[in-house]
Amino acid sequence: MSSCCGCSNPKSPEKSSDADPQAFLWLKLGIAILLSGLTMYLSLGANLGSPQGTARTIIHATLIVVCAGVMLGLGWPIFRSGWLDLISGKITLEHAFLIGILGSFGASLYSSVTDEGAIYYEVVVILTAIYLFGRNITERQIRRQTDMAHAIPGLGKTATVPSGETTIEVPIAQLVAGQLVVIHEGGTIPIDGVIQHGRAYIERQAHTGETYPVPADAGTEVMAGSVVLDGTITIKATTDGDNREIDRLLASLNTCTTSATKAETLAAKLLSIFVPVVLSIALVTGILWTLAGHPREGWLNALTVTVVACPCALGVAIPLTIRRGRMELGMLGIVPMQADFIDRLAETDMLAFDKTGTLSHPTLELASFEIQPDAPPNLLDQIIAIQKRSSHPVARPFWKLEGTTHASPVHEIQIKNLPGRGIEASFKLLNENHTLRIGNRHLLADLSIPNPDRSQDRTLYVIANGRIAAIARLEESARTTSIATLKQLQTNGYDLAILTGDSTVPDDYRSPALQVLVGLSSADKAAWIMAQNTARRILYIGDGLNDCEGFQNAHASIALTSGNSAAQSTAQALLLHDDFSVIPTALSKIRELRKSLNRILRFSLCFNTLGISLAAAGILHPVLAAALMFASSIFVIANIGNPIK
Repeated sequence: MSSCCGCSNPKSPEKSSDADPQAFLWLKLGIAILLSGLTMYLSLGANLGSPQGTARTIIHATLIVVCAGVMLGLGWPIFRSGWLDLISGKITLEHAFLIGILGSFGASLYSSVTDEGAIYYEVVVILTAIYLFGRNITERQIRRQTDMAHAIPGLGKTATVPSGETTIEVPIAQLVAGQLVVIHEGGTIPIDGVIQHGRAYIERQAHTGETYPVPADAGTEVMAGSVVLDGTITIKATTDGDNREIDRLLASLNTCTTSATKAETLAAKLLSIFVPVVLSIALVTGILWTLAGHPREGWLNALTVTVVACPCALGVAIPLTIRRGRMELGMLGIVPMQADFIDRLAETDMLAFDKTGTLSHPTLELASFEIQPDAPPNLLDQIIAIQKRSSHPVARPFWKLEGTTHASPVHEIQIKNLPGRGIEASFKLLNENHTLRIGNRHLLADLSIPNPDRSQDRTLYVIANGRIAAIARLEESARTTSIATLKQLQTNGYDLAILTGDSTVPDDYRSPALQVLVGLSSADKAAWIMAQNTARRILYIGDGLNDCEGFQNAHASIALTSGNSAAQSTAQALLLHDDFSVIPTALSKIRELRKSLNRILRFSLCFNTLGISLAAAGILHPVLAAALMFASSIFVIANIGNPIK
C-alpha cells in the first residue's frame, strides 16, 4: 500500500553513489524548502504587483521552470508510486498529492498563459516538500530498525580457516558446507557444523537454552553464535556461511519489520475510502460553484479541498507510530516476529511464565557441597583459593563459597584447563606440592575413577590424590530481576501465573496474588492457557520446547533467545536477553502507543471535516490550505510519543 509521504509502505532507501542515501534524501528536502520560499515570493509578487511585459514573462517563466523541475526531479517518487499503484488497480494517497500538485500547476499555467486570475505555483513545491518530509522520517525509522536487527550477537564478519601450516581470516559469507573452521578459546563459533578436532566447554544458550556450558568433543554438533569457553576446536561446516540458523533468525526479523499490524491494515482500508471521498467532494464543489455562476472560484475551491485534506494520520502517523512501537520494543530487547504482536500485547491483561530456564537464572549455583571424610585438611580453603584465579565454568559455582577463619597458606597456584573436562590446579601448601582437579563425570572416566551416583553434567567432583574429595551438586537459581518484575506487574494491575513441570517452586514465587501450577506437561500448560481464553488475554513467556503449545494457545507470546530454537520459531516475539524488568515497561509503552493512535485518529477526523468544509465553502486559499496541511502533519507526528530513554 502506498501512502502519504511514502510512509505506509516502506520503500527501499534511495541509492546515491556520491552520498549516504539518508543524507541525499535530506538534501532533496532542503532544496524543496528553499524552492518553496522562492516560488512563494515570486507568486506573491506576481499576484499582488501584477507585473507586465518582460518582468511578467521572466517571473512566470521562472516559476514554470522551477515547478516543472521540482515535479520531474524531487517529486518523481510521487509520480512513480502513483503510476505503479494505478496499474495495480489501487487508489492511494500519492494520487491525492498528484491531484493537488498537477491541479495547482495546471491552474497556474492557465493563468500564466491567459493572464487571467491568480497563480499558485508555490503549492506545487510545498506539497512536494511535505511528501519528502514524511518520506525522510520513514526512511530514517527503517534504517534504524535495520541497523538494530544487524546488531544481533554472533553474526560476525570473518572466520579462521586452515591454510597449509597456518590459518587465514575469510569472510563468513564465503564459507561453504564441508569447509574446516578453527575457533580458539573465547571465540564465537561463526558457522553451524560438527567438531572434528579438539574439545571444549561450549556455551550455547542462544540456541538450546541450556543453563550450564556443556562439554563438547569430536562429533558434537555446534551452531553459529555459541561460545568456546576453553580449549581450541576445529569444526566442519554443515551449511554455507549465508544459510546459518542465526541468518534464519535475522531474515525473520526483517520479514516482520515490513509486516502490517491491525492498525496499519485498518489504515489501508480507510485510505482506500478516504481518497475517493476527497476527490468526490472536490468534484462536487467545483460543479456546484460552477452552476452558481462562479466557475473559476469553484475549481479553485475544488483544488483547495484536495490540498487541505490531511492524509498524514492514516498515511504517516499510524505507520510511523507502529514502527516507533516496534523500534522501542527492539530497544528493550523485544523483537516482534508476527505482525499483530503489538496489537495483542496492548490487549494483554494477564501474564503467565514458564519457570525452569525462564524465571530461573542461566547459570547454576551450588545446591549442596559434600566434603568426603578422607578429604585433605582445609580442602575448602584450597578450592576457594583456586576458584578466585579461574573463570572456567567449573570454577564459577564455587565463587560464593566462604572458607574457615584459619585459611591455609596456599600459594604459587597454577591452573591448567582440561578442555571439556574441567581444570587442574597445582599449588604449594606448607612448601609441599599439591594438585587438585575439578571437573565432570567425563574427567572421572578419564582418570578411571568410579562415578559414585552415575550423575550427569550438573554434578562436579573435586579430585585429590586420585580420589573423590568432594561432590558439588548444582541447581538453577532465580534471575535477579524475576521477583521484582513479578511485583511490578502485580502493582500495575496484571494477574500472574507460573506454569512449571517441576514439583515445586522457590518460596519467593509464592504469594496470594500469584497462581502457581506445578507438575505440568506441555499439554497441561496449553490446556490451562486455552481454558483461560474465554475471559483472559494471556501473554505467555517461556523458553523451551515444552512451551510451544502454550505459545500457540496464548493471546500473545514471547520466547527467550537463550531458549530452544523451536520455541523461538513458535512465539510471536523474542526477548534478546534475560532481563525481565523490561516487560512492564514494554506493556506500558504499547498501551500508550494505542492511546496515541486514538488521539491521532480523532484529530484527523476533526481536522479533515473542518478543513474540507471551509475549503468547499470558499473560505480557504490554496496556499493557506497547504500550510494547514503541513502544520497538521507536524502535529500528528509530534503526538506519536516520546522514545524510550
